[in-house]
Amino acid sequence: MTAWIVTVGEDFPDHVRFAIDDGFWDTRRRRDIRAGDEVFFWLSGSGLVAWVEVTSDLRDLRAGDPPAHWHDARTGGYQFRFELRERKVVNVDRSWKAISAETGITQLLSNGMIEVPTEAENYFRGLFGQVAPPAPAERPRTDFQFDPEIYEPGEDTRERAMRAITLRRGQSAFRDSLVDAYNSRCAVSGSTVLPILEAAHIDRFFGAQSHHVSNGLLLRCDVHTLFDLQRLTIDDELKVRVSPTLRKTEYASLDGKALRLPKDQSAFPNQDALRRHAEGCLWLSTTP
Repeated sequence: MTAWIVTVGEDFPDHVRFAIDDGFWDTRRRRDIRAGDEVFFWLSGSGLVAWVEVTSDLRDLRAGDPPAHWHDARTGGYQFRFELRERKVVNVDRSWKAISAETGITQLLSNGMIEVPTEAENYFRGLFGQVAPPAPAERPRTDFQFDPEIYEPGEDTRERAMRAITLRRGQSAFRDSLVDAYNSRCAVSGSTVLPILEAAHIDRFFGAQSHHVSNGLLLRCDVHTLFDLQRLTIDDELKVRVSPTLRKTEYASLDGKALRLPKDQSAFPNQDALRRHAEGCLWLSTTP
């Protein structure tokens, strides 16, 4: 088993979420990536944002393959694909300079894909707060209940997909409280398409105590991804701020918009939590 760091350009912050939702990643160059390997995604300008397990060997793209949702799918020159499944998605608060010093990795992120030395693999797993995942054959199974990381032969894939959507939307009670507070409308975009509205935590998730309505925003799924990746935030005037890297995209129109607030002031987003999120967006201090 080998671990890899894959760099994602800062102009495409949603490509990681596309990959996790679609279950595959496309590349331009052939590498010796095999089923059972691990990949740590690095988003330029943000840092480590996701840890996934590779579930198929890297192979040539075929005519009948499902299309990728990449913004540059037609122009990016992608030739190869490997399949994957999510281990953990979270922003890791560590610079590449610090990681390089602590692991001895001297390769540049601009290389696009870096093979992680064996002795550094546990270091990266530790950054995501988890130990190395055991091989599937070693995982004890005491029943046949649904395990979100393992596919059982004969399982209804439609039911599996619905459960995955539910997990992405957020814990049921927390999401329900936000749907009520925000009147079933995205706090940023104003979208009223309920199936794509998700419960976004403002502060990082630390347990059930984080599920208070004041620590959340009801966001459209793509806006939720940008918020989690700190490419979009809320300033101290409760206005939406968008990273300069998105200024030439459809998200530019959101910059400067007033955040939609609940009618009940007790459900207003916590100002300290919003401030901490904004402070993590280093680009905000240099954006006029």
